Amino acid sequence: GEVTWDTLTNVQTVRGGDAMMHTMKGNMGVYVGGAVNVLLKNIEVSRIMNTGSLLPDAPTDEFLPSNQLKRAISNDASAVVVAGSSTVKLDSYSISDICSANGEAKGVKLIGAATLTVDHAVFVDEDSFMSNAQTCSFAG
Repeated sequence: GEVTWDTLTNVQTVRGGDAMMHTMKGNMGVYVGGAVNVLLKNIEVSRIMNTGSLLPDAPTDEFLPSNQLKRAISNDASAVVVAGSSTVKLDSYSISDICSANGEAKGVKLIGAATLTVDHAVFVDEDSFMSNAQTCSFAG
């Protein structure tokens, strides 16, 4: 159709998503997305903090089609996020001080079709482990 001033200025705010309607996944130390055969070895992730908050009157990312967890996740904090990836292995790691003021805090989060092996235990799809929610109190 024809582009007019009205069509150019008819915009809406989408909270928790980017311009292409991808769900924002919160703050994270390591992100593995759409990958196969990945080895994460000798990693240290610490001091990941998310102090974001949702506006009470705004639609949130839980309604975005790309949000497979179907809850607001843009306020989460995670040391490692594995999304849509297979055969990912985490070996020799240290994770500490992961916190979120208004979301979930996880050591490792899997989103969508994802497979992760840690210490010979296999986690699949939307499992989360190493839940270590903390208060956001560290400075500097």
